Amino acid sequence: GRFPARTMHRRAVVRRPAGALGGADLLRNLYPLGNGGEHAGIDIVDPGAQRGEGIGKSGRGLVAVGRHIEALSRYRGRELRLLPYTGRGMASMFPPSRQPRRICHISVPQPKLPPSASMPIKIPDDLPAANILQKEGVDVMREQDAVRQDIRPLRIALLNLMPKKIETETQLSRLIGSSPLQVEMTLVSPSHYIPSNTPQEHMLAFYKPWEDIRDEKFDGLIVTGAPVEEIEFEEVKYWDELEAIMDWSRTNVHSSFNICWGAQAQLYHHYRVPKYLLPRKISGVFGHRVARRTDPMVRGFNDVLPVPVSRYTECRARDIEKHEPLNIVLESDEAGVCMVTDRALNAVYMFNHLEYESRTLYNEYVRDIEARPDTVRIPENYFPHDDPSKTPRNTWKAHGHLLMGNWINKLYQTTPFAMDEIGGGK
Repeated sequence: GRFPARTMHRRAVVRRPAGALGGADLLRNLYPLGNGGEHAGIDIVDPGAQRGEGIGKSGRGLVAVGRHIEALSRYRGRELRLLPYTGRGMASMFPPSRQPRRICHISVPQPKLPPSASMPIKIPDDLPAANILQKEGVDVMREQDAVRQDIRPLRIALLNLMPKKIETETQLSRLIGSSPLQVEMTLVSPSHYIPSNTPQEHMLAFYKPWEDIRDEKFDGLIVTGAPVEEIEFEEVKYWDELEAIMDWSRTNVHSSFNICWGAQAQLYHHYRVPKYLLPRKISGVFGHRVARRTDPMVRGFNDVLPVPVSRYTECRARDIEKHEPLNIVLESDEAGVCMVTDRALNAVYMFNHLEYESRTLYNEYVRDIEARPDTVRIPENYFPHDDPSKTPRNTWKAHGHLLMGNWINKLYQTTPFAMDEIGGGK
């Protein structure tokens, strides 16, 4: 068979029969998906008396040493075909006197993809974010094109609690769309709360009430912030339903990514970590340091990075550090804790906003001036020379893409292929 030019080959020794491993497990461990070529695959070899010897690597791809080929049926939605081995390349790996007894090739049909660095995000065709992202050059997959692709996309639900939903949809879709994987995003809203700042026709056309999807399972869940920081959690109109959603996520979602108030709400619900009202809103772009270099969420990060902050409240390190599964990953002397990861719940809690566009803090500043003219301060380290008449520069965009890419990569590496196995099959 043909192997993709950019496929990275690995050495591997199978010490158990292939049938015992199971087809999906065997291929998941041995074959890294590539880009290009109609078919790719691995050779399965029964070395007979060699009993596990003879592992090698050729320019044609992987050679896995095993004794059986049963149970090799499907892998990530692609049909597997067992092809007779033609004999090419084996002489260089096995001496003539020790040629394997039985050889076959497992062919994995590969979709023909353009040689781009990213896979598209699948969102509804008429979603306003689709046109915006296409103009920016972000790959957006139309629904009718997605059904023709022979792969299982990652399913991510976006619980959007922000008042300007279209703006938030666009910001997060931009980051997700830069991933090298195909992602199917489902927009979700609380079932019993009607937002007042988004046209009802937009909600009806693109959002699903949580009650409508509660029997489904997702690889990922993103929970956004909400403009309710200054009131107690229990006073939020949709708090009871949100608690039900957070409990549901433990059995129906593989990993969650929680932003700003959404992160505070999750920590309060699961760990009773409190939030504290700040003397005044903290707004601006602040330097943050990586506090836990080994965490996969900060893979590739600079030691110090700029992060947009826009909050009236904070969660404090001393409360977070009381809980063993929680790790502070990003923090700032000026802005406090920025990001926490949770080993027990496979969750990320991001209190700040690497997803923000260049002018988001400016728009919030203008809004705050109208609402609270006596208390508003210019966002720090944002406008050139602290002059609001000058165009702010985006110094955080690369880390925003990197953070979302790291989360999606971990999601892909760890989520079960079979959706019904998410949450332990519960």
